[in-house]
Amino acid sequence: MWTDGANLERDAAATGRTGAMVNGAFIELEPGLALAETAMALARDAGYGKFRVYLNGSELEPEDCPEVIEDGDVLKVMAFDVAG
Repeated sequence: MWTDGANLERDAAATGRTGAMVNGAFIELEPGLALAETAMALARDAGYGKFRVYLNGSELEPEDCPEVIEDGDVLKVMAFDVAG
């Protein structure tokens, strides 16, 4: 069955799975990992130069980032292009 990233993200949140959506794939993550370091590593591995991070559907600003990933959290790391 084919599915899109939005369905995977919604399914993960509904089942309480902890992980991250990157490039349409869900990656399981362990609660307690450092959120900022994990998000940067996921973005780097995906080849993103600039990126945005969403936590449980809300965009995170670097200064508002929680220290660790909690049980049931779903991150979404998306490429961010600057027009110019």
